[in-house]
This record gives sequence, structure tokens and C-alpha cells, in this order.
Amino acid sequence: MSKASVAVFVGNKLISTDTILPLMMELSRRGQVSTIRFLCVDWATYNVLQQNFVIRDAIDAIGELTFIGARKKTAIGRIWHRLAVLPLMAGLAIRAVLGQLTIVHFGIVNLPPFRWLYRLNRGATFYVQGTSMGYQASERRFDDIKQERARTKTTIAATSLIGFQADWPVLEQPETRRLPRVILGPTQLAPAWRDFVAARADRYFMAEYSRAGHEPAEDVLVFILGYLGQLDFIRDGTSMVALFEETLDALIERGEGRPIFIKPHAITDMSLLEKPIAARAGTPIIVSYLHPAVLATRARLFVANYYSGALSAAGLLGVPTIEYTDYSDSALGVTGDRSVRDDQVDHFILRDAPDLRAVIDASLAKPITNRRPNWQAVDEELLSALAGRKVPNGSPRQQSPRSRRSVG
Repeated sequence: MSKASVAVFVGNKLISTDTILPLMMELSRRGQVSTIRFLCVDWATYNVLQQNFVIRDAIDAIGELTFIGARKKTAIGRIWHRLAVLPLMAGLAIRAVLGQLTIVHFGIVNLPPFRWLYRLNRGATFYVQGTSMGYQASERRFDDIKQERARTKTTIAATSLIGFQADWPVLEQPETRRLPRVILGPTQLAPAWRDFVAARADRYFMAEYSRAGHEPAEDVLVFILGYLGQLDFIRDGTSMVALFEETLDALIERGEGRPIFIKPHAITDMSLLEKPIAARAGTPIIVSYLHPAVLATRARLFVANYYSGALSAAGLLGVPTIEYTDYSDSALGVTGDRSVRDDQVDHFILRDAPDLRAVIDASLAKPITNRRPNWQAVDEELLSALAGRKVPNGSPRQQSPRSRRSVG
């Protein structure tokens, strides 16, 4: 029996690759598939994946990343794109017809022109929830504070579902209710991903220290950035840069000389922070694009000015997470005066600099005791199904993620 080839159509958000990569690493470790190809249709997302060297290293270790979209939206660009990807798509079609293809996607295969692949591959097409930390109802209300966002409903192209919360709305759509599904805990707990991070973390850190001209340190403080402009759920348009400066000053003052690793997001406008960082020259500030899972191996705390999925990487290792923010009254009404992801944030602080300093002190006074958590057992039946060897059980199977509570 020939081994199946896996085609992973990654989503346009980096979190989708973060979510599926550990599962693919487990599949590769077992040698159950012939190839794993990560396919990206969005040029901006492709560039972000190329620049994120930890993710790129992990992909290169088990397969390859291929861009299959159109760089230019002109008519000529689209024609050239279709000609360029024709051999690849033809190869996928042949494997599908032969029953040697597994498709994993986050929504793109629901839509033309890719939906035809599902029609050829009805035996092994998996639709995956976009983040392994799930998506709470409060997050949708949070996003809709100013006005309800338009959300396009599509018919799901899948023979099986992989979710991370039992109340994932897709599970209740009429066309999916009878589909086999698996409900997992965070994929970042998969042993293959854990081993990859552990084996390379020291090398990554040493490269960052060398690049920044800083002496290596055993512990670091991590500051996660996001968008720095006007946000519907933040009190005013100037808050984000002000919050950044207040947070950075608290980390410098209370961090006892530990390096502060500032991790920008793809949407962070770093030009807005050039002056604030330059004004604090001589302090151990390192702007780094290391993966949160790598940063968490040495972090004493993670802090962000609004909730970021990167905080979950810290929480899974027991690293304290802090959200120092300035929610608007409308946002606080939605969340009940807590974080929008109360389950992932240990300390929620509404723009109170003395309180932030006190929380930093308390966090640094406690040892990190959960560096080696009980790693989640891999769902062997799901891996077998992804390898094209077995259809997953139709009844949901759930592994509960680690619960966290906001205590700030």
C-alpha cells in the first residue's frame, strides 16, 4: 500500500500554521506519509512564514512550503499563476483519484477554485479550526463592539473535522453534524513539537544575543506586541504607544537587568517605537522574532497590551501571563471587567502602572514550576486517519486543554 501525501492549505493567519504544524510533525515522526506539503495562497502570509525562521525550520524538517497564489492581481498575473501551479495541482488531483492524498485546510478548500479537490478527495479531507486555543463567544462580541463584522457563511468541504472546543459553531452546521470529528487540546503540547523546540532553543537564543550584541542570560522577560493604532476596544487612539512605554519602563525598572525580548506582530508598525526604544538606550532591550514557544522556554513572564494568542505558549509552560491594557467601557461591558480571554491571562491590569510593577515583582519572586508539564498524548486514531489508513470515529473525542484563570 502506497503512503499518502498530505497537502496542508494553511490559513491567512499565522496561527493556523502554528496550530497544524505540531500535528504534522507527529505524523512525520511516525513515517506514515510520503510527503507533507504546506500550501499558501496569500503572498503576505507566505512572506511572514518565510521570515519566521522557527516555523520555517520546522516545516523544512518535515516537508516543504510552496506558494500557490497570484503575486499580482492583474489578468496576466492570474494567468501566469494558473500555468505555474498547474503541474502541482494536477499531481494532487492524480493522487486524490488514486486514494493517496490527504487534504488538511482551514477554509480555502471550501471555496472555488480549490473546492474541486474536495470533490476528488471525499475520502480524506479534514477541515481544522483556526486556533488550537479555540475561540470564545466573548471574542466575537469584542470584535463587534463598534459594528458587527460581515461574516461569510460557506458550505464546509470536509469528510472529517478537527476542532479544539466542543462548542465550535462549525460542529453544529447542518452539513457537518454527521461528520466524524475529533476535539483536541492544544497541539503545541505534542511531543514532536516539544522536542524540536527543546533541541534548538539554545541555538536560537545565542543567535539573538549575538545579533543584538548582548551577553547571554538565563532568564528573559517577554513583551508581545500587536497593532499600535486605533482599536475599537481600546479607550483612545493614543493609548497603545503610551501603554507600550509604561509597560517597557516597568519591565526595565523591576526586571533586575534581565533582557527584555520585544516580539512584534506582522501588523506592528515598529517605526512608532523607534524613539521610545532609542530613548532607553543602554537597557537590555532585544527586538526579536523568535517563536513564542521558544521564548517561553526561558521566560519569567509574558506581557501584552491586549490579548494575543502568543500568551498561550507561555501558559502551557506555566509562565505567568499579564495583560496590561486600557479597555474602553464598552469592551469592559462585554468582558465583565476582565480579559477577553480570561482563561489564558493570569493578571489583567487596567492601566495602573504601580499595580503592573507589583505584579512583575510577584511573578519574578515565584519560580517557574511547570517547565515540564504532562505533555498531551497524541491521538493515534487521528494520525492514522490523516495518513489515509483509517476513518476517524464518528463520535467526538475530547482532550481538555489546561485551564487558566485571571487572578490580577
